[in-house]
Amino acid sequence: MDERNPYDILGVEPGSTDQEVRRAYLDLIRKHPPDLHPQEFALISNAYEKIKTEKNRLEYDLFSTDPGIEYPFDALIEEIKKKGRQPPGITPLTKLLRECLNKTKTK
Repeated sequence: MDERNPYDILGVEPGSTDQEVRRAYLDLIRKHPPDLHPQEFALISNAYEKIKTEKNRLEYDLFSTDPGIEYPFDALIEEIKKKGRQPPGITPLTKLLRECLNKTKTK
C-alpha cells in the first residue's frame, strides 16, 4: 500500500480549495485512466475521496490514522513547537475544533 498522504498523491497543498483539489484530481485521472492504469487510478480516487471537500480535509488533518499519523493532535503540537511558540492548552484547542466542525456543518 502507498504510504503517501492524499495531498502528496494529488500534488496539492493542505490549504488548497475544493476547486484546486478537484482540478488536480481530474488532471491525474486523465493521465491515469482506469482501463490503462487501474492501480494508479484507484490510488488517485482514494486520495480524492479523503480530501475532496474542506470538511473532508479538516477531518483528515485532525483525525487521520494513516501511516505516520498516530496521534494528530501531537503532530499539531509538534508543528507549533517548531515555530518557536508555546502550544496552546486543551481548552483553546477544543474551542478551535468545535468552531471548525460547526463551520463545516453549516456549509
